[in-house]
Amino acid sequence: MFLSRIDSFFFFSVYCISFIALTLSLCHIYLYESFVLNNDTMKKLLTILAASLLVASASFAQKKVTYGKSTFTLYNPVSSIKPTPSIGLKAPSKGYELKQPGYGTGTYYSCAPGKYSKKKYSCFYTELSEWLYQTPAVVEAFAQKNNMMPISEKECKKLSKQGIPVRGSSVYKFKDFYVCFDYATLSQSDNEQYVSSVEVIETIAATEKQRIMDVAWQWWNDGVQMADIASVTQKNRKVKNHPMNSTQTPEYFEITESFRLDKGFYSFAVVDAKPLYLWHKYEPVFEANIDKKDFHLYGSIEMDDVEASCSWNLNMEKVADEVIVSYGVSTRFLGNAQDGETWDSTMKLEKEMDKMGKNAHKEAQRSNGAAMEQFYKEILN
Repeated sequence: MFLSRIDSFFFFSVYCISFIALTLSLCHIYLYESFVLNNDTMKKLLTILAASLLVASASFAQKKVTYGKSTFTLYNPVSSIKPTPSIGLKAPSKGYELKQPGYGTGTYYSCAPGKYSKKKYSCFYTELSEWLYQTPAVVEAFAQKNNMMPISEKECKKLSKQGIPVRGSSVYKFKDFYVCFDYATLSQSDNEQYVSSVEVIETIAATEKQRIMDVAWQWWNDGVQMADIASVTQKNRKVKNHPMNSTQTPEYFEITESFRLDKGFYSFAVVDAKPLYLWHKYEPVFEANIDKKDFHLYGSIEMDDVEASCSWNLNMEKVADEVIVSYGVSTRFLGNAQDGETWDSTMKLEKEMDKMGKNAHKEAQRSNGAAMEQFYKEILN
């Protein structure tokens, strides 16, 4: 159901490098053709743009950063947004805190269950993660006790053809939700089975636009309080990329280290050789996109630790007159390491890569301090 820890780490690294290089190249070419580059203002604009792209592309969730004489708070939650409420799917215990055979020190799966958040924050998504590392027997007992209706493989295929992607080792209908549990069979530890991912799916009428938007707002707000890094990207499948240096309102947006529900999101333009941040309200763009057939939204929540136990994902797709919403959480360490590697050697490499990335990030912050101070003053104030 989800990419392995190794695959996701590799593809993310390649993506970041490629994205930064391509974006900066395009920016440089466009601005070079449009303006005289020996102009001091344009040099500053290029510096700001390059630095902001580099820092924004990094995956390090620093709650506070200092540039120049200013200190900024990132991933700051919105106090008016309430936590996503429980749907009654609370596990009998926190699975990732259990000591069970099959994984842990002395086994092939030595890194499991990994580190988990110690933050005292509770919402629907923290409850989902408590199912990780539970046994199939615990899932079955809970399902029977709470009158969860099992969904057969045949029914799953039928629902998938209707655009509802239900799949997993065990699938149930629970209230208005489909709940999918995936079990990892630990082939190198006596075939023990544990929950490796959970996905909850619901359908929302496309006319309930405020409810759909609230899911996205709560996702980000919960994420920065229960973990470290949260993001939401609302970009329809067939949307055209926003032209660079344009005063047009983009047809999509992304929420990462700052969420300004009151102010909206920004795009960047150059007017009379001066930088101009253009601010746009989320709601008009969001609502207009829900009306379109190719509506799409996705999000992620991560802990800023290479040994993190799990990660969360969100996906929205429009099917006919409904929006299919999938909420998921998955483990990182119940699969096999790369061929010829152990989890211990894999984590040693990941920690080295993480250290190198953070050192490069600090250097980028140091060398672009003035530009980044100006950038954050604009987007956070």
